[in-house]
Amino acid sequence: MPSDNRNFAPEAGCPLCGGRGRRILDARDRNRETTGETFSYARCGSCGTVYIVDPPADLGRYYQGGYYDFDADGEPFWKSSRQRIRAAAYRIELLRQHVSAGHLIEIGAGTGAFACAARDAGFDVSVIEMSEQCCRYLSEREGIRTICSDRAVEALAELPTASAVALWHVLEHL
Repeated sequence: MPSDNRNFAPEAGCPLCGGRGRRILDARDRNRETTGETFSYARCGSCGTVYIVDPPADLGRYYQGGYYDFDADGEPFWKSSRQRIRAAAYRIELLRQHVSAGHLIEIGAGTGAFACAARDAGFDVSVIEMSEQCCRYLSEREGIRTICSDRAVEALAELPTASAVALWHVLEHL
């Protein structure tokens, strides 16, 4: 993890306020290892936002080939995984520290473990997800409002105002 700003393009600027960023880390895809590329993240000196300096133009190419796990019946594997269900419940408790009910938007819902837990906890849930398979499952089998898109900012404009917006493990999408 570099601590200096050598080879860093400060002209990229913060996507929220345009302020100058300072590199805080470089990361590779250690989860799926779909690429050997390194991605630089910066923190804006003006507003504090952490952002990817040079986001890929096509995020979809990093999520090909079985990224989301469904069984032969079209059910996501998390439905039988106690660990994933517990993780979703834990996130509901984190959310409840800030908001107790209302419209919740999850960006990057994947197969929907958190979205389903939030719905079951009484939230009115909408999701923005780029996987057509996940959107189909969440919409058709779970009855959750979905927007299938990899352009979260534009998709947010299509949804009603929310009490909360959740993003889990999606910093690279911002």
